[in-house]
Amino acid sequence: MNDDRWGRLAARLSESVDTAGSPVDVGACEVATDVLGVDRAALSLIVQGSTSPIGGSDRLARELDEQQFLAGDGPTVECVRSDSPGVVDDVRDSLLDRPGFATAAIDRGVFAAFAFPLRIGAARVGVLTGYRDRAGALTGDQYADGLVLASLVTVLLLVQQANEPPGSTARVFRDGIETQALVQRAAGMVSEQLGISIVDALVVIRSHAFTTGIDVRTVAERVLRRELILRDEEQT
Repeated sequence: MNDDRWGRLAARLSESVDTAGSPVDVGACEVATDVLGVDRAALSLIVQGSTSPIGGSDRLARELDEQQFLAGDGPTVECVRSDSPGVVDDVRDSLLDRPGFATAAIDRGVFAAFAFPLRIGAARVGVLTGYRDRAGALTGDQYADGLVLASLVTVLLLVQQANEPPGSTARVFRDGIETQALVQRAAGMVSEQLGISIVDALVVIRSHAFTTGIDVRTVAERVLRRELILRDEEQT
């Protein structure tokens, strides 16, 4: 990866953030959509080994990232598990090995996805994923741009956090962290109600969100307000 590529993408990302006065998550998704030749992009944070969407070029991009978290499969999830890019050139070929993601993507008219890990050394921050409404592979230049852009976004996210006062969390991270905290608290409540483990309670919450199409944060909030009582389907 030559210096020209780094310089070009760094300038694009800086311009996108500065021009709109946008945080890194918005700028990253905007640039990713352009340089990867995709229709939309999303940025997800890694929290306790799981992904939590924190930004997206549109609502559909965020929904697809969350659907992968709920289903436990898809390129974004694979990117977290393997710490390497997750590439799906044709979603229709993934119905057997990525059924949750593939079904959700096809239903929404999305047929390709490309996920790049946000990492520097041992620091694993999140995943930047591009979604395209037609099948087909990235070009060699697009793939290389994705790797470089992911590295640049990682640096900017870490800089944002470093500029926060001690004990504070950068705005870009807050939604993802808060969502995971709510889900964990709700899982504790469901665990006590059903007499099951926290892990199984998380499965119950995620399954309910997946089958109803309600985002997982809303499900967790309803559980905590005691507006929603979940049940373990395996016990019925």
